[in-house]
Amino acid sequence: QISGYSSSEFNSGKINWIDIIHPDDKDGVLQESIQVSQQPVSLSQEYRIVTKGGGIRWVLDKKTALFSDSGQFSGVDGIVIDITKQKQLEQKLSESEEKFRAIFTNVKDGILVGNASTKKFTMANNTICEMLGYTEEELLLLSVENIHPETALPKIIAAFERQARKEFRVAED
Repeated sequence: QISGYSSSEFNSGKINWIDIIHPDDKDGVLQESIQVSQQPVSLSQEYRIVTKGGGIRWVLDKKTALFSDSGQFSGVDGIVIDITKQKQLEQKLSESEEKFRAIFTNVKDGILVGNASTKKFTMANNTICEMLGYTEEELLLLSVENIHPETALPKIIAAFERQARKEFRVAED
């Protein structure tokens, strides 16, 4: 089902699993798979295959080497799982994280992210660090509960007031 080929096509020798491994992945898969015929090991490999219709599918290939009592290689027991959707989701998540990081890093507004349950700050962008006069490391050591009103709070309020004045002047121009 994953490859688009029938079991009879594989069993007849018309097509071999190695033949459908994506050309860019084939050498790596084969190099690692050599171990299976040489010693009793189990492998998990992620790679692409080219389907009968010409599509690309990602698979997780889990295999275990089988050896006779005399130590002779006798075959492989394994399963191939289609992980294409997982790989697509991982790619989308990675792209989304890249976009978030770019926005978080380059935005002109100060951003300080916290965890409500731990009351700890978890992320601080450069703008908020400059506004408050803290390094990111210093901000991440602070928690909502240990910001002293006589020291940190006035700095935070003053920074937000400065930012508001700056934005107001820009808006007037």
